[in-house]
Amino acid sequence: MKNRKICILMAMATISTVALCACGEETESERGKRPTEEPTQAAAPDDAQTPNDILTPDEDKPTELQEDRSVHVDNVEDLINAIENNAVIELEPGTYNISDYLNAAWASEGEQWNEDHPFAEIQDVYDGLQLVIIGVDGLQIRGGTDNFGDTVLLADPRYAAVLTFDRCDNLSLTNMTMGHTETGECWGSVVDLFSCRYSKICNMDLFGCGVIGLNMEDCGDLYCAQTTIRECSMGPLYNSGSAGKWTFNDCRFVDSEGGGFFDESRNLTMEFNRCEFGDRETENFMYRSDTVTQDCVWGDPNNYPDSDPWDMKEYGLPEEFHADDMSECSFDEEFLANTTWYGFTVTDEKTGATTEEETSLYFDENGTGYFDDENAFHLTTWEMDTAGAVKMTVEDNGDVYELYLYAGDGSDCYLKLVQNGKESWFY
Repeated sequence: MKNRKICILMAMATISTVALCACGEETESERGKRPTEEPTQAAAPDDAQTPNDILTPDEDKPTELQEDRSVHVDNVEDLINAIENNAVIELEPGTYNISDYLNAAWASEGEQWNEDHPFAEIQDVYDGLQLVIIGVDGLQIRGGTDNFGDTVLLADPRYAAVLTFDRCDNLSLTNMTMGHTETGECWGSVVDLFSCRYSKICNMDLFGCGVIGLNMEDCGDLYCAQTTIRECSMGPLYNSGSAGKWTFNDCRFVDSEGGGFFDESRNLTMEFNRCEFGDRETENFMYRSDTVTQDCVWGDPNNYPDSDPWDMKEYGLPEEFHADDMSECSFDEEFLANTTWYGFTVTDEKTGATTEEETSLYFDENGTGYFDDENAFHLTTWEMDTAGAVKMTVEDNGDVYELYLYAGDGSDCYLKLVQNGKESWFY
């Protein structure tokens, strides 16, 4: 799983769609960052289908299971125990903190818990535990009403996904709100899907601080309808290695700090019908060659919201930065692994002139990462050289950068990135 250590603790932080989607409910207006009020939704017309009437829009997908096979649960333990092939699990309305149960179960049973649950596993992440559902086919989890705000699933750790599904085919998530209990710097997504085929997400609200709302790696077809993904630090959607078709009907992708990321190396097409995009989301989706859009509402790709991670004062760092006051220090790969750094200033080595910037770097423990340079999002690889510097290579253009660690007053740590006669500083 993805963990990270950080040199200094920091936080990463419309119109209402009225067209009815295949799930049959009217799109929810945007609510606050935490689900604190009972949401309202317009009633569907008499001939509309409700979210529980449809599994997928394609004939080759499984048909809806009979209602008498559903299991009604009102706590996290019963939810997990009910997971099996072709299970239809309905959560009674309420708020469910998955972390509370995982912490208690792990403290009581430890690894024995994993051995006793064939379709679920508790995994350790940097700041807590997360639930991974593994190898189940035909699982449906849905909220007890058609109002997604009535059933809320939460997780505490910033580096855990609320729910992770690994090799789960014909999965359906419906009528729920999911997110983390607090805002803050996250590396966990809201929902992780790994090697899952024929997934359906309908009438859901996925909110940040999750770094990604819906993360899909090596997955197949996806059908998503009347779902809001909002306020995520990297963006609403992430794809790596998936193939097939992703269809989004009457969805909203708004208020995230980035546009998400898509690996275009495999055969994946995306179709967005009657969807709404915020400003940063518009930047990523409006001009993609692998994307078909129809009757969508777009934001202003040049009107980006303020991003708190670059507010140095908020995190106790000096309001004024002086590179001459920095002293170089040694570090190793373990120190850098699983950390995120935020660029805030660029210095021209010849003229000494400085300009502000808002960029970011991430270093995975496996020698990969990303570089967001304001203009584009780049995958990277990195390694330490014998001189103690980091060699970072940008995959899409082959550029190679050198990075050095510096220390300021107290315990403040900074990275200096050298590129084309300029020094970029990150904290």
